Amino acid sequence: MFNTYFSCYVYKVSLFDHVAECLGDFMEKKQIKDKKLPVGFTFSFPCSQSKLDEGVLLTWTKRFKASGVEGMDVVKLLNKAIKKRGDYDADIMAVVNDTVGTMMTCGFDDQRCEVGIIIGTGTNACYMEELRHIDLVEGDEGRMCINTEWGSFGDDGSLEDIRTEFDREIDRGSLNPGKQLFEKMEQRRFKQSQGHIDQIGVEPSHEDCIAVQHVCTIVSFRSANLIASTLGGS
Repeated sequence: MFNTYFSCYVYKVSLFDHVAECLGDFMEKKQIKDKKLPVGFTFSFPCSQSKLDEGVLLTWTKRFKASGVEGMDVVKLLNKAIKKRGDYDADIMAVVNDTVGTMMTCGFDDQRCEVGIIIGTGTNACYMEELRHIDLVEGDEGRMCINTEWGSFGDDGSLEDIRTEFDREIDRGSLNPGKQLFEKMEQRRFKQSQGHIDQIGVEPSHEDCIAVQHVCTIVSFRSANLIASTLGGS
């Protein structure tokens, strides 16, 4: 998995050229560039999928922003970038959300696995559901993985009673105000205050460090409770 963080605006060409370059470097390192291999593409953003090898980006989250990608099929964009290089061939068989990929990875070893959860720069969960409970799919036999996209919980105003002034300030300063509100209340990067202090060259006193630790403990405890509550209520 290639985990590259973009905190500024980039163009779709630059983004998928970079992913294609990373894939090419990996294949060269493993000396498999002369082979056409099946590839699974983990794309950790809300997408609309009508086919296994298609994913239309609905919206960017987690402070990522690449212009010209929303509403586009990310598999086609990556395929185009790979073909433009011309130095290797890859067959993208499927695109999956990182939450689904997490559950599948565990399920490969333990078929009792029923839930996948991501808690990091963003948060999301998926679970296995009986087909008879899914209105969008024909048939009643079998099961399907449901990607909840629970990071967007609260976008309809249902979390207003528990959002604080600090939550609202973080949301106003984000790239997507009013969206992914639950995710912004959980996100790990807002808990890394000590690291941020060190990065800006401030030399905190012992008392400052204790205060920061106390705040981080409160925020982390709230985050854990939010995740646990959402998991229990899903």
